[in-house]
Amino acid sequence: MIGVLTGMTSDAGKDMIVVQTSGGVGYLVTVSDAVKNAVLSQKESTLFTHTAIQKDTMKLFGFLDQEVYSTFLLLLTVSGIGPKKALSILSTVPPQPLIAAIKKEDVDTLVSFGVGRKQAQRIILDLQKSTEVLDDSSGITSDVITALIALGYDRKEIAETFRDVTLSGETVEQQIQEALKHMRRP
Repeated sequence: MIGVLTGMTSDAGKDMIVVQTSGGVGYLVTVSDAVKNAVLSQKESTLFTHTAIQKDTMKLFGFLDQEVYSTFLLLLTVSGIGPKKALSILSTVPPQPLIAAIKKEDVDTLVSFGVGRKQAQRIILDLQKSTEVLDDSSGITSDVITALIALGYDRKEIAETFRDVTLSGETVEQQIQEALKHMRRP
């Protein structure tokens, strides 16, 4: 999978850019309008990317900001939300107000962000425990939560494990390693 792309960018149509790497390969990346405008005004850009593989297609989704990227990955864990919908949500609202609405179980605010009522309820239901972990003082970030979920750990199990644990790692990789040690303890 492609995690980060750095290179010169050019316009490739609606919601799409091409990132031309120094190796000569041009990657077609789906981005929000805000990201597109930001990268096209720069000579060279670095994007955090997510590779979405479906039946007959493979698409890259790009983000300038680690927090937006992490929230995108968190939204992908919600039943019924795919990459396009997650990108659409994050194009409308920054991560912090989104997470605040989830924590408060504020369906109306999520609906005002362009999410249907049933989907807003699903987001709250699926992410309630994850956002509890995100905002506590344990030092665990959405990157760590997303990694643990991808490894098969349950959100409830993560929330319970990190209720009284503080992560001290400086990098995300160190935090993930430390988190895995805590998850393996009986």
